[in-house]
Amino acid sequence: MARRTSHLDDIPDQFAGIDVDAIISRRRGERRREISEILSRVKFSCVESTRDVRFAEAFDEAVDEMLIRPGARPDDADFEEPRDGRPVWAKPEGFIFFVTGESGAGKTFMIRRYLERSEVFQPIVLKEGTIDPVVSVRAPSPCTLQRLGLRILRAMGDNPKVDLAENRVWERITRLARARRVKLVHIDEAQHLARTLKSVNEQQAVANALKDLAEQDGWPVSFVLSGIPLTNVISQVDPQIERRSFYFTMPSLVMDRRGDRRIVETVLQALAVGKAGLELDGSLGADFVDRIAHAANYQVGRCAQIVRFAIHAGLKRDHGVLARQDFVEAYRQHSQARGLDRFNVFDAEHWQMLEPGTFIIPEEDE
Repeated sequence: MARRTSHLDDIPDQFAGIDVDAIISRRRGERRREISEILSRVKFSCVESTRDVRFAEAFDEAVDEMLIRPGARPDDADFEEPRDGRPVWAKPEGFIFFVTGESGAGKTFMIRRYLERSEVFQPIVLKEGTIDPVVSVRAPSPCTLQRLGLRILRAMGDNPKVDLAENRVWERITRLARARRVKLVHIDEAQHLARTLKSVNEQQAVANALKDLAEQDGWPVSFVLSGIPLTNVISQVDPQIERRSFYFTMPSLVMDRRGDRRIVETVLQALAVGKAGLELDGSLGADFVDRIAHAANYQVGRCAQIVRFAIHAGLKRDHGVLARQDFVEAYRQHSQARGLDRFNVFDAEHWQMLEPGTFIIPEEDE
């Protein structure tokens, strides 16, 4: 049978196999290449915390539910032969796992790291081929079920037509998930889907799409939906979705809590010392992790990002030490506080009075 094509397929890739990044890197100086290599280690390193442990425990409970199966042999108490082609009432079902937190909480990195490192969801290599039980996509913005479905199909290795009707898209996902043995679909930035739920018809369409896959006879599919708290609205569109849902919330850091404070301390130590090989300067002071958390709007993922920006500034100075000035300069680079150091969290005396997060000059009303 001829392979399905779209109007995008006739765009030739004449530079396939050419590593443009490597070429650009070779054109830079040796020190710049070294800095990029160090920053790569910092950005993609794993700094585990109690949040990762709690997530793994919660997700394992959901997988327990996914693997509950009716009796599979005639001598099992719950075994029931299919009758007249009708489905047996006792059948496995998929789950829907909601992971929510504010922007910068570290949701995406935590989930992907778990799925990549989990032995349970590793590809299954057989003589017939390789089964990848997990696919992960990012919800488009603006999001429609049709656009989201096309991304899921492509992640499964399909090449659908871009104008394939919405109902046909999701029918194809149902069949392809079984054919490719996909058990879990991760949808990141799922708040984009939640924002489409403005009418009863839109709500029902989303509910039907998720339910059809989660309840599919013989091959139910589970979902992980991650995004800002608005994502939880999806669980409220249908009681059948709500009843099979699990929830994991990543709250903002509270620096008065020893555990949360320890998270920021660990991030600073692991990235600056462990990955970048820098010493921590004495100028940082006892309250410095509080400043980091404040600049990060009290989100774990943003804390790691801010430390990485400061490491970049420290590497450029090339003194082998991460100092307060590196954080000051990094904040200037990634906010609009340059020339306005009274708004720089790492320089201002009364930094607690500043708005948490990045300083942006507000636009004046016309």
